[in-house]
Amino acid sequence: MKFKIIACGSFFYFCLIVLAFWAYTLTYGDLQREEKRSLDRLSFLFNHSTVVMDDLYVGTYDGLEHELTYLLNSVAFEHSLESMCGEVSANDGGDGIAYNIIRCSDDGVYSEILNKLPRTYDYQIKLGDITYGTLTWRVISNNNVFSLHYVPVHLFMALSTAIYLGFLWICLGPYGFKRKSEICESKEERDQYRNLIEQVGNTLNVINNSCNGVNKKHFPLNDDVVYVEYKAPYSTIHYFNGTNRMMRVSLLELENCIYNCFVRIKRNVLVNKNQLSNCAKMEVKGVNKSELVITIRGEKRKFNVTSATGYKVLIDKLHLRNG
Repeated sequence: MKFKIIACGSFFYFCLIVLAFWAYTLTYGDLQREEKRSLDRLSFLFNHSTVVMDDLYVGTYDGLEHELTYLLNSVAFEHSLESMCGEVSANDGGDGIAYNIIRCSDDGVYSEILNKLPRTYDYQIKLGDITYGTLTWRVISNNNVFSLHYVPVHLFMALSTAIYLGFLWICLGPYGFKRKSEICESKEERDQYRNLIEQVGNTLNVINNSCNGVNKKHFPLNDDVVYVEYKAPYSTIHYFNGTNRMMRVSLLELENCIYNCFVRIKRNVLVNKNQLSNCAKMEVKGVNKSELVITIRGEKRKFNVTSATGYKVLIDKLHLRNG
């Protein structure tokens, strides 16, 4: 159902883009038509001005330049036609050109306007039925004016895009969060399953060793043991409740028949890593030198950590209590 909603939203967004492009095209077309109407009006005024008609009637062209300059100055108020040039080419009645002038509205250089690829409009200069020459307008776009017309379209497209992206975020965001949560839960379950298999394997190993006579002694180790310290030839087992028990056994013998929850931090000390968060912390004493501080019933014991494996286990278990 969610993907159907997304598909409908995407189709709606596509329709909005098409509508915006259509509006953009219409706006540009309206500007072009308005520009053409303005130039038609200017050409009509030029052709029917008294100065131009009198000059054409008597066969002179002196007044054409003044009239063209006047019209170009007047279009300074026509914002859509601010940058333009006018060119008058009149003939002498034969094949040659007797008269040619160029004027620009913004005092720009004619060649510079030509380099901007202007839009060109041509009109005949006539008196009655006789054609005396050509009036050519060359216009370049006024970017400020055009951008003002396009701003609503641009805002519409930007707003519709933002709405569409927000729509996708609302629809797909919960799905992404849920998927990520499921992946994390799946990884946690796999880790728990792996630990369970490891514990079962260790238990079976202890049982097999006991049945085969490998374990010749019974060691009273359980989850309440915090650490075991060896001083030849005895090992002292320290419990969480403050009691301890001394046995004539080496740490190697203990390691061969206990669960993997114990780790050796130095040559003569084993610690229960599952109890560390309850009564232990790490203290840094210098470069590459750390001590494990164990507190049982208010009594503190400090041990230098010399085993690299033990150090890694302690950092992993006590990273929130480090220092």
